[in-house]
Amino acid sequence: MPRTLPKRLVHIPPGDNQHDNIRLILTDQADLGQTNYLSLTHCWGGTAPLITTRQNLCDMLQAVPFQYLSKTFQDAIIATTRLGFEYLWIDSLCILQDDDADWEEEASRMGSIYANCLLNIVAAGAKDRSIGCFFSRNHASLYGCTIHNRFSGDHCKRLKHAGTSFVTEGLPQTIDDSHTATRGWCFQETSLAPRSLYFCESQLFWECRAVRRYKLIALSGVVRQFDHFNSSKELYHAGLWWAGDGDTNDEVFVAQLLWHVRPQDRRPRNPSLTAPSWS
Repeated sequence: MPRTLPKRLVHIPPGDNQHDNIRLILTDQADLGQTNYLSLTHCWGGTAPLITTRQNLCDMLQAVPFQYLSKTFQDAIIATTRLGFEYLWIDSLCILQDDDADWEEEASRMGSIYANCLLNIVAAGAKDRSIGCFFSRNHASLYGCTIHNRFSGDHCKRLKHAGTSFVTEGLPQTIDDSHTATRGWCFQETSLAPRSLYFCESQLFWECRAVRRYKLIALSGVVRQFDHFNSSKELYHAGLWWAGDGDTNDEVFVAQLLWHVRPQDRRPRNPSLTAPSWS
């Protein structure tokens, strides 16, 4: 099935003066075919120096002034060009921010926009659009790993690798600690994107959706083998185990959902409501 391009894209043409020639394009009026594009996931917040509206759309189709963009948008454009690509989708540039109809139309396509991108740039270390993707780092502070090798007898030499870390265990920052991990929209975008490159304060992270998919396939194989030897005949439901009806079994099943309401957020439920409180 052919990919569907977003309605609008930011075009960054190659060349020495590429930042002077950035503009918004309408994909249905350009012969792009199956052109690859990148997308951006970022935290909203603060004021956006430049967004696209009905009033300035014609101007944006002629030129997008780089110097008036937020720091996060500037860095995303720089990352796009350094990775060798020309097209980038940014929500507040590619959706008319003062047009409810355009917003509703594009918001309904958000899933396919991120699912069809080649790579998603994630400004994970930025709490808002003013921070950017790039951070100053202390190159003298490198995460190494200690390797224990037995050369003879019980003697063990410790080799210190002073370079880029091969493991993430113990590192001060992970994807789950990032600012974008706390936003629902960001979760949807990174979940749907086939690949995501996370720009965190201390380092970069690469995530590939194919890896997650293969893990689920592998897990389903383990479940089938476990079920073959399962004498208690517990039922498997989408990653959860249920032993059958009964108060204790129901409590165990609910606990596996890993969902709860914090005590300070609990309040009486309106008896007139029949829909579930969450989904």
